[in-house]
Amino acid sequence: EIINLTWYPWVGKDFKNTIILGESHYDKWDDVDPVTSAAWLASKVFTRNRTAGPALNGNPKEPYFRNFERAYFGASQIERNLANNLWHSVAHFNLVQKVMKDKNERPTREDYRTGWDVFWDVNKILNTENVIVFGTDLMKIQTFRQLLLKHKIKADVIPSDESLGSRTK
Repeated sequence: EIINLTWYPWVGKDFKNTIILGESHYDKWDDVDPVTSAAWLASKVFTRNRTAGPALNGNPKEPYFRNFERAYFGASQIERNLANNLWHSVAHFNLVQKVMKDKNERPTREDYRTGWDVFWDVNKILNTENVIVFGTDLMKIQTFRQLLLKHKIKADVIPSDESLGSRTK
């Protein structure tokens, strides 16, 4: 039992020691009716189900997963078997443990603080050694540093000047 844990993480069948930290789940999808969406989001296994399908199916309409694969492998075209091996070897967890209305809603400082505390407890259970976090939201980084200070951990936050998944003209 983890306080404030809304969704269990996806844990690949060949999990090693790396967790990919996503950000949020959203309330609205174009192809799903609101009643079904609400039922799915109310389930503790939502992240597991939401990760399993899109991560493993190779659908190009799932940019989060495809962009992660391209960044991880450093290539624009990834063989499906390599991508699936990757997803089976990692855990995936969303930091924000409440539903965002849509992609325009941003988490609050408290959403991040709560998420980092939940992540800390999940990470202890999974015993991960590597955490991959995407995003440069200042509140996310600040609250992460607060978590590290709280637990007396020194760590480097490595910034990246590259935009993954952004469209350039």
